Amino acid sequence: MKCSTCSLEMKKGYIPVHRGRLYWAQEGQRIPFNSTTLPKGGVKLSDSTVTLPKKAESYYCSKCNIVVTPVPE
Repeated sequence: MKCSTCSLEMKKGYIPVHRGRLYWAQEGQRIPFNSTTLPKGGVKLSDSTVTLPKKAESYYCSKCNIVVTPVPE
């Protein structure tokens, strides 16, 4: 994947998720107490997990210090 800021190739990796779900929420939204519930308008980035770790595919640009996490289908 190319960095949208500098167009260099980004390093492929992942963000680990353990005991919950990784998601994006709009600024100012309250974080739900139940980690398996998405806030209204939230975007799921990983499946929910209780015991086995999951991961969200991500890409890192070392020049721009940007991490990009595509939204799974």
